Amino acid sequence: MQRGNKEYTEQDLSFNALVKLRCVLYGDDAVVIEGHKGLKSFSSEKIVFKATANRLFFVSGKNLILNRFSRGYALVVGIIAEVGYESVV
Repeated sequence: MQRGNKEYTEQDLSFNALVKLRCVLYGDDAVVIEGHKGLKSFSSEKIVFKATANRLFFVSGKNLILNRFSRGYALVVGIIAEVGYESVV
């Protein structure tokens, strides 16, 4: 799911309901993630959160900073290019 893409498949919506992870984009500058299960990895270009045992949620872009981070809540600021899910390998 790329920034600006408003087309979600029925499968995407069903998965979001199962994960109980909420993502709110604020323009290209910030994203709030609620319901994550912890931080998997981070750099200034990609921050990865645990969503479920088999799926990760990521934020990618430039100059990314974890402005706020607590159990189940994160605020990422920077130049947001993409957010989405990826499978655990």
